[in-house]
Amino acid sequence: MVSQLDILETMTPTEFLSFREFLASASGFQSAQFRELEFVLGHKRPQVLKRFPEGSPAHERLQARLANPGLWDAFLNCLQAHGQPIPFDRLARDHTQPLAPDPGRCSKSSFKCTAPIRH
Repeated sequence: MVSQLDILETMTPTEFLSFREFLASASGFQSAQFRELEFVLGHKRPQVLKRFPEGSPAHERLQARLANPGLWDAFLNCLQAHGQPIPFDRLARDHTQPLAPDPGRCSKSSFKCTAPIRH
């Protein structure tokens, strides 16, 4: 995906618009593919399904992605399979809900980056 962005950065708006119409809904943030990626990464919002007609292939794919575990869930299961203790409530969570920090284990103030940022 990153290499695709490199190509787009070299295009003028006019060049992009010359083929944009052929991309249809797959060309932007409202595309089903983009929403699927969000769901896999844990940014699950059931209201997104309303944007796609019920019974359509996009709606069906998104509904399945919403119900299935995401990448974070797979990571936790992998850790547990390799002997790491993972709290049961994290493994048995409702996969249709977005990921959220555990208020008992962290706070917003604990998310500080101390590593130097390199450009």
